Amino acid sequence: MSVTTADRRVLDLFRIVDSMNAAGFANAFTEDGTFRFGNSQPSVGRQQIEYSVSGFFSMIGGLRHEITGVWSGSWESAG
Repeated sequence: MSVTTADRRVLDLFRIVDSMNAAGFANAFTEDGTFRFGNSQPSVGRQQIEYSVSGFFSMIGGLRHEITGVWSGSWESAG
């Protein structure tokens, strides 16, 4: 199976998440990037993203994702 650059970036990002590396996760965003987890308020900027993600990581004992595929394309319009 061929792994595209986009697929590699997805796999690398989930490895960072699974290692609970908040700084590494935040570095995946631009300086003014926005991240929103669930229904929490959006975090804007790498520093705020790192802070909010590290808070989440501190509440859990660990996590693990198993990537079985990467979808790319566009969603059909709802309207």
